[in-house]
Amino acid sequence: MSGAQHGYVDPSFADKGAADETDEVDLQVLCLTGEGVTLSVSRSMLGSDLRRLVSEKLSCKPGAKLVVHHVNGKLTLNETLGGQGIVGKTAMLSCTYIPTD
Repeated sequence: MSGAQHGYVDPSFADKGAADETDEVDLQVLCLTGEGVTLSVSRSMLGSDLRRLVSEKLSCKPGAKLVVHHVNGKLTLNETLGGQGIVGKTAMLSCTYIPTD
C-alpha cells in the first residue's frame, strides 16, 4: 500500500506547481487612514520587499515612513514573511505612517 492511501504524500513526489501555489499568501494591508491594498505574495518575500511594495501602492505621506505590522509587532524587514508567522492562505496586516524626523 502506498502512503497516499493513508493520507500521507511524500513531499519528494509532490507536484512542483502545487508546491509553488502553497507558497502564496493573500495579504490585506489596511492603514489607519482608511487606505488599503490587497496583494498576493510569496511567504519567502522579505519584510522590506513587502514594505516597498505596499509603499508603491499607497499614497506617500511627506515626511513620513510606512511601517507594516503583523499581529502585535512591526514586520521585521530582514526576515521572510513565513518566518514571521504569516502562514495559511490569507493574512491581515496593518500599516501606519511615522514621522521621519
